[in-house]
Amino acid sequence: MKGLILKDFYNLSTVWKTLLALAVFYIIYGIFMDSSFMISMMVMIFALQVVSAFTYDKLSGFDAYAATLCVSRRQVVGARYLTALLLLGVSAVAAAAGGLVLYGIGKLSGDLSAMLISILSVAALGLFFNAAILPLVYKFGVEKSRLMMFAIFSLPVVGLMLFIRSGIELSEQAATAAVIAFPFIAIAAFALSYMISLRIYATREL
Repeated sequence: MKGLILKDFYNLSTVWKTLLALAVFYIIYGIFMDSSFMISMMVMIFALQVVSAFTYDKLSGFDAYAATLCVSRRQVVGARYLTALLLLGVSAVAAAAGGLVLYGIGKLSGDLSAMLISILSVAALGLFFNAAILPLVYKFGVEKSRLMMFAIFSLPVVGLMLFIRSGIELSEQAATAAVIAFPFIAIAAFALSYMISLRIYATREL
């Protein structure tokens, strides 16, 4: 499984320079706008790169090749999900470290805890999006699932706009509870997503 994960990171190395350039842009933008939320956005960018790994596998015909190796389909799916977690974890740690450095040198103001909560929330959101997207890609492929991915990204925005327009006000306790509960919901969704993807991949013709 370690080799499968290294394969994903090697394939994704072709876009590292672009991702680093975007990360620098978000950091600089966050400094000028005095917004730590912009720094946390690079977590989402890195987290969703796992979808690109499917494209590289298709171009190289890896799925058919993997069937000839001494690896099970469970290991192939597990490695892809671990790649998603590693991308998410490394980017979240890097964003937190970068934010702490910028706070330390006085380039960002505001509440330090708010920045860390923002990074954690975006990381949980990235985990939730991966949980929704990965089974779709396993089922339909990257090309056919693009419109579905767009819908997945749009629904939370539409839902938030409808909630704001509804005029419903959450108490501070309810808002805090929601923030605390969301990472656990995302973890549960990710675990369920893995089981769904495993079932899909186990019955798919390679």
